[in-house]
Amino acid sequence: MANNPDKFGIKFGSVDVKSKYFLNAYPYFGKDETPPKNLGQHVVMHLMKPFLNKGRNVTTDNFFSSVSVAQNLLSKRITLVGTINNRRCDIPFYFKNLFILQFAVELCTTF
Repeated sequence: MANNPDKFGIKFGSVDVKSKYFLNAYPYFGKDETPPKNLGQHVVMHLMKPFLNKGRNVTTDNFFSSVSVAQNLLSKRITLVGTINNRRCDIPFYFKNLFILQFAVELCTTF
């Protein structure tokens, strides 16, 4: 945990609802001896394990959002809403073009 002022700490990944009650948690103690290939996907799938095949939705930030996470969750009847960084290599080219048009405005008038 590079930005932590203390030498030691525990980071929690959590699943909660609007009421802020924990539904599931995953403690992260730092680097594992054998780290998973995709840490973001590993954390999301671990936290969502009790909810697989139940038709739920998960909302993530850009660290946990990727095409592979979305496909993996969708195959287990879970939809994903999240922010994505358009510089990630796994984002399809079609979607990268949409980011360019994000702030474009078209006006049509008839007089």
